[in-house]
Amino acid sequence: VRRALDNAWNELTEAERRLAESSRKQQHLTRIRRECDEALLRFIVSLSASLDTAFSEIPLVIQKIKEVRSARSKGSKDSSTPTSTVASPSAESDHDSWEHLKVLTFSKLLVGTFTFQLVHILLRAQLHILGREHYLDGRGGQSPSHAARGQLLSHTYNHLLGDGLRELAAHVKEVAGHALSGVSFTQKLDIETLASLLSSIRNKVEGTDAGVCPLARFVIANESVGVSEETARLLDETWDVVESPQFAAAYNASVGRSFDVLVGQLQQTVFTNTGGSSPVGRPLPSLLVHVKPSKTIFLIDDSDRSVHADATSALLEVAALSDAVFDSIEEELR
Repeated sequence: VRRALDNAWNELTEAERRLAESSRKQQHLTRIRRECDEALLRFIVSLSASLDTAFSEIPLVIQKIKEVRSARSKGSKDSSTPTSTVASPSAESDHDSWEHLKVLTFSKLLVGTFTFQLVHILLRAQLHILGREHYLDGRGGQSPSHAARGQLLSHTYNHLLGDGLRELAAHVKEVAGHALSGVSFTQKLDIETLASLLSSIRNKVEGTDAGVCPLARFVIANESVGVSEETARLLDETWDVVESPQFAAAYNASVGRSFDVLVGQLQQTVFTNTGGSSPVGRPLPSLLVHVKPSKTIFLIDDSDRSVHADATSALLEVAALSDAVFDSIEEELR
């Protein structure tokens, strides 16, 4: 009887220990995921600024179009004056400027979408890496130093929002230039046609690398120069995550959902008449005013929430990646 009581007591003690450990782990995960949401909101400002820098041509092209329009208007007023020396702007130059603006505008929207979700998924992965290390520290392990944590994040996002974003922008602009070459400024586009164009450009940008995030090469710098050994280890773990099937699945699901939200935003703000009447087609020039990351991808609602982050953070694929990173980066991500 005594042995049976001892066994029962040991089983009860072990069950209580597992329950306490599970509760501690759940509290830890809840805190990490709250930090992810807060950090992403802070990143939106930096991401928006980096995107504006990468597409700094846009204001110059718009200014050029305005100057041509102004000169053309002045030229038509002065045409009845024999002594006028105002030259008529080149129609070809005007057309080229509009074509350039078309490609830049759509490319900026797409690069904003891709980069936002790359930052979103990568940030979640890295904060779960750091959170796991801190959690293990409470069980006898050793969590990363404050300096290593700072180096990891600065090294990662200085590249992703710097050279990585610029290289991605160049790639997207090249693809978009070909995909949009047959879209005339004189035609009207409906939401279905626009959604199809965006999806077509996305598919060509991403290619067909099965099992690996198609944009992984833009995420992390190949060299870890000037970082500590501890930071280098964390960067290696980050690379393991980025090259994993779980990261690819989370990225694909997030960008897919983000595209759905984007199309819904454009449907509501651009393609529906006042009063909520049936969808309408819009001339391409009028679309360019609305097809902006600031009005879609980077939109923060009245509750200070990111519309696109909220739409993707609860996806099963994102949760699966976070759990795999936290539970066992060596086993789960192979």
